[in-house]
Amino acid sequence: MINRKALKELPWKDSLFLLGGAYFLFLIYRFVYPLNKNFLLPGFLIQFFLAFVPQIMGRRWGRIFTAFGTLTLVRISWLGFPGLQVHYTGLAGLFLGAILGIWVREWLLAILNVSLPLKDSKVALSVPRKLIAIWSQRNPKGETPVPIWGEAPFWILIFILFLLVERFFRAFGFSIFYGLGIQEFLFFPGVSSREYLSGPVVLAVNLGFPILYLFSEERCSSDSKKISLDLLYGTLIGFLINVVVMVVQFFYRIDFLAFGSNLSVSAGRVSGLLLDSGSASWILPLVTVFILGNFWENKKNLRIQKVSFFFVLLPLSLVSVSFLGMKLGKTFWVIWILFFVYFGTYFLYKMGRWKSEGVPKFQIGIPIYLLGGTVFFLLIACVLIFFLSQSFLSFLVNRFTWWISLLGSGEIEKVFLSIDEVRTLLSKVTIENFASSPWIGQGWGSFLFTLKDPSRLGTKIPNGFVDSPPVFYLGILQDLGILGTFLFLVLICFVVWKRQSLYSICLLAIPFLFGQQVQHADGAWIAVFLLLYPPLVYSKQNTRFVARVETRIRWKVILAVFLLLVSFAYQYISIRQSATQGIGAEFRKKEIGMFQLGAAMTSKVRPDKNHLFVGKVWEWRISPENFLKPNLILRFQSSDLKNKDTFSVFLLDKNREVLLEQHAVGVKPGEYAVEFENLPKESVNLQLSSERKASFLLSEDFFDPAHQLRLVRR
Repeated sequence: MINRKALKELPWKDSLFLLGGAYFLFLIYRFVYPLNKNFLLPGFLIQFFLAFVPQIMGRRWGRIFTAFGTLTLVRISWLGFPGLQVHYTGLAGLFLGAILGIWVREWLLAILNVSLPLKDSKVALSVPRKLIAIWSQRNPKGETPVPIWGEAPFWILIFILFLLVERFFRAFGFSIFYGLGIQEFLFFPGVSSREYLSGPVVLAVNLGFPILYLFSEERCSSDSKKISLDLLYGTLIGFLINVVVMVVQFFYRIDFLAFGSNLSVSAGRVSGLLLDSGSASWILPLVTVFILGNFWENKKNLRIQKVSFFFVLLPLSLVSVSFLGMKLGKTFWVIWILFFVYFGTYFLYKMGRWKSEGVPKFQIGIPIYLLGGTVFFLLIACVLIFFLSQSFLSFLVNRFTWWISLLGSGEIEKVFLSIDEVRTLLSKVTIENFASSPWIGQGWGSFLFTLKDPSRLGTKIPNGFVDSPPVFYLGILQDLGILGTFLFLVLICFVVWKRQSLYSICLLAIPFLFGQQVQHADGAWIAVFLLLYPPLVYSKQNTRFVARVETRIRWKVILAVFLLLVSFAYQYISIRQSATQGIGAEFRKKEIGMFQLGAAMTSKVRPDKNHLFVGKVWEWRISPENFLKPNLILRFQSSDLKNKDTFSVFLLDKNREVLLEQHAVGVKPGEYAVEFENLPKESVNLQLSSERKASFLLSEDFFDPAHQLRLVRR
């Protein structure tokens, strides 16, 4: 029997918001990456059902399988299409399955509403109803006393939405408000508006889906400690499987399960099941230090003695991870060493709190810290001497002495160029981009495409190399500027305060010095999980989940109003620039040096010298020169046409007022023609409109070099 009270108590607004957000992210992801369904579906369905089915079965298994999949299924899309580009891979299917599974389970629990009878009751349940009752008992109803707008993830999602809206108007302008829909514009020579929008969309998908998933989990369950521990178990299982695969790749075959790992195999680097060796270079040391930190904090519960920790667990982890690091980039070694410096500092702080009789606390901590650092560097040196050749070791010594001499002469830039030329040049470009627009930045996710901008002045990257910002913090400044970065920092501080994730922030701060890291789905999951669910908080006894602390309502309202005002100010300043870029065919004419063609595929990549147009509305600037052909011939595929389809043609003046309207005439199957007996002299633009989405071919002969449409002028 359906329990109407239980249905009313379900968080319908929360479910609609979170499901709607997930659907929106998936739609915009498919818009910028319109991959064929035959290539997309195999990997997508594997991810979807691996999360959906366990979520239906129960909360615990759903969390474990979802977290496990984040570190093992990021390259599963290659099963459907070997050779898939790296940005087509991701975890959209996994998180969509998890989010949908959560809410379907909650709805079914409320609708079925079967409870087990008491032990002394004589009521007997049928087998199906008894199974449903057991299922309901294992998934008790959660409570959501805090309004959704009072939670930190809500404001992060709103911030991401604002950034996406701003990027959309920068990429496509305001043509959508003039009845032109979303056109196939050219943003830079060689870069379309759709491709330009893919930069922020990838970041939004990688960050938005984990936030939506974690938010769905906590809106359905009031036990945040269980959520954190289940997700931690799943993440650690996935991490250990990655370590096993890395070991196999190290000793057996470098290409073992390495399909789709970008350039990792050709560079001789291990990647496990992560997206590539770049992800492995920071996830491997971060999770290792994270595990060691949790073992140290929970040594009493886990019955780990200090002697065992320092003389067994710590050296074993150090040697094993350093061993795998032999086939990872230099980024790994820098992060690995900095992590142990941080871990030693943290340990020194904990040592300073130990009680000792007659001995000052610092006299205990400092010697042990120095001893630990010495042992660490000696172990690293032993590993290097054992595995590296004598010639390479002498090269390292000579290079180090040369760096010292350059530093002594004040030539710091040469030192960085010799260490990593590409990263140094990319950092210079990032600083130059920030200096050109310090207040609002270049736009979220725009760095890749500013490198492709032929009009950009300043530092040039050799061989046209394109990559993400080499430092996350510089990338935020060049993307969002001072105003956007301030809003970003306010949100991060809000999250750290609500979630007690200071330890997680300290861990993430180190690898984010050496890359954007959230550009890949596996790295984004690690960052979001540690930020929103820091497991160290839940390992302590009697620790309340800070997000559930009832603060005064007026402070929440003040914070909400403040965030909205700053966000709208940033939006207004950013979008105002897009309002001057033109409409339709005139969009970004000054930047690209020609009018917009609006073709989904140009004749340069087609052997038949025809442009392919896809959509419902198209607009072209009319060329002032005469043209010999009296008819504008549109060739359609037979599947695109129906007998009742009509195509309207509008001639517009400079004020976009309609001068003439007529319909295209079918001359033969699959072909329509437009003929103008008298073309008004005031005609500036021609607009073609279809009743439904269609695709047609138009010969390049109808366009001049500036992409203006050539028609007969009488």
